[in-house]
Amino acid sequence: MKSHYIFSGLQNALAQNTITARNVSVDTGDNTTLTCTDRSGKSENNLDESGRVQWIREGREHLNIDSRGHLKLFNVSRNDAGFYYCSLNGDDLRDKIYVQVRSELTFNIL
Repeated sequence: MKSHYIFSGLQNALAQNTITARNVSVDTGDNTTLTCTDRSGKSENNLDESGRVQWIREGREHLNIDSRGHLKLFNVSRNDAGFYYCSLNGDDLRDKIYVQVRSELTFNIL
């Protein structure tokens, strides 16, 4: 049940957020890592054992989070584009990141 509490705590924070989004651009097929920072720009790298960074996108919790709370995105596609939100221990919203996925343009010369 605690997981549900954490998830709904972040959902409430999302509804009231005033955090400006950071932008991250990544090429199709590449990997990227998103780092949760607080409003001062401080990274959540130094989590103690009770600290838990949670990442949400489109109402779903992401589980591909490393031990430092970084979200790993592998083989990025257009489906990965959008807003990602993180919180620490399901409390306040810490960060909002917009992931822009760039794709190669190919031209056919006639």
